[in-house]
Amino acid sequence: MNKQRLNLISASILTVALAGCGSSGPASSDASVAQGDTQAGAAASAEASIETKILLENEQIRVTHVTVPAGGSMQPHDGGQRAIYALADNDINWRPYGAVAERKSWPAGSVHFHDAGRHSLENVGSTPAEFVIFERLVASLPATATSQGGDSADAAPQQGTLLSENPAFQVMQVTLKPGAAQPLHDASARVVYSLSDYEIEWQEGDAAPEKRQFRTGQAHWHLDSKHAASNTGQTEARWLIVALKD
Repeated sequence: MNKQRLNLISASILTVALAGCGSSGPASSDASVAQGDTQAGAAASAEASIETKILLENEQIRVTHVTVPAGGSMQPHDGGQRAIYALADNDINWRPYGAVAERKSWPAGSVHFHDAGRHSLENVGSTPAEFVIFERLVASLPATATSQGGDSADAAPQQGTLLSENPAFQVMQVTLKPGAAQPLHDASARVVYSLSDYEIEWQEGDAAPEKRQFRTGQAHWHLDSKHAASNTGQTEARWLIVALKD
């Protein structure tokens, strides 16, 4: 190898070495950007993995099924006056807008209420948080509806249990064993949410009875009426009654 060629190779090696040293600053900056992108992506992923499904919506109420995975969070959003029914044990960091987050534990089968307002939440439990939101869209009932209260808890105390109530809602659970029946009784404007698969014979007022089948997680709306129901299936019938109050 001649001397001129050796000098060229040495110069090339030196240039590459200097370029490598000089790149440490920009590489560090790129790493910071990448880390920020990763954090933003993780937050977006936590939000995206939340499952929401509207089960029922009319002028009066919206019923939404929500599942938040462990570690998932919902960013600040608006909510109306609402009742929440827990389908699983929920361990939540709850934060009304402008307030300090507060840890809340709502066991499966419990009911709690929230006033309208902006809020966020994070599932700090080790299992998915699952709940149903019954959200009022207007403050008053339609002119054709009344808020009579009572319903199954009064008509058949052994079958209907009052879970909770406040000035806006009354939440009850009904359980009918196969062959059991509810007598004809008054009921106010309400949502019925199925907690099991069941088949019933339904009679409204003086109309002829008719058979109806419902599946777990279905929600349907009724204005105030006089009705009766009997379990004609082979399984226990369980449902929630979420009555609206003026």
